[in-house]
Amino acid sequence: MNLKKQILPMALAFTMVMPVYAIADTKTEVKTEKTVVASEKPAVTNETLSRENLMGTLWYQSSVEAKALYHQGYNVAKTVLDAKIKEKSDKTYAIALDIDETVLDNSPQQAYFAYAMKMYPEGWKEWVDEAKADPVAGAKEFLNYAKSKGVEVFYISDRKTDQLKATIKNLEDNGLPCADEKHVLLKSKEDKSKEARRQKVAKEYNLIMLFGDNIVDFEEFEGLTLEQRDEKLKGIADKFGEKYIIFPNPMYGSWESAIYNHDFKKSPQEKEDLRLNTLKVFDYQKDVKKDVKKDMNNKETKEVK
Repeated sequence: MNLKKQILPMALAFTMVMPVYAIADTKTEVKTEKTVVASEKPAVTNETLSRENLMGTLWYQSSVEAKALYHQGYNVAKTVLDAKIKEKSDKTYAIALDIDETVLDNSPQQAYFAYAMKMYPEGWKEWVDEAKADPVAGAKEFLNYAKSKGVEVFYISDRKTDQLKATIKNLEDNGLPCADEKHVLLKSKEDKSKEARRQKVAKEYNLIMLFGDNIVDFEEFEGLTLEQRDEKLKGIADKFGEKYIIFPNPMYGSWESAIYNHDFKKSPQEKEDLRLNTLKVFDYQKDVKKDVKKDMNNKETKEVK
């Protein structure tokens, strides 16, 4: 084999793994090298923000913990439902559920966002039109059980009204009850939240339970700051597991909107900064080493005394 062909790859590999200081002759060269590396840090874009959703989507799709939480929620709901329908009521009993990530699993579409580094709404309409979403764990069994007990099932979703036909088909194809125009209430142009649709059901039926993966599926939380959301939750905490059943969704929701102060028009860099600044960070370098050094200094002072 040609000796040059052997040496050149080895030299390149060696320089790639060597620390900067090992291949620099002067301090000036080290600074120059570091500057070049820093300048190559990728800019924050909508594409990189989408890729950050990778772990949340992976957890939602692949973890048995996510499925167990759905089973837990619907198991609790069955016990609560049995107790509630024993009570006398002048109105027919009803329950209302969000659709996406409460009844139907749209994580393949979310996976597309993370995998292809795309953002909503790209591909969402096509996904809904396909009507191929599967039910989440436990949903089909619980909803058919509720219907068998004479309970009306309503689906209150912020899907657009022009997606009604595809949504009904998706529910129907999965053997889910009450998949018709009367029971599937989607978002019209006039709807600012789900509250009016909830009230519509409550006016005609004894609405005993609400189900969702987003806090706005239960009460008005639109436009609240993170602090206001926390404070309002304290006042309704006792309803969860009783009248309200909430499911996990780390992929999207009003929680993300609140981080951006409900302004999705912010630049990718602004969104990234808000994401990072919202984190409660345990910084080993900053917190622990500083405390260790302080303790050592105190110890040395005592020994001198």
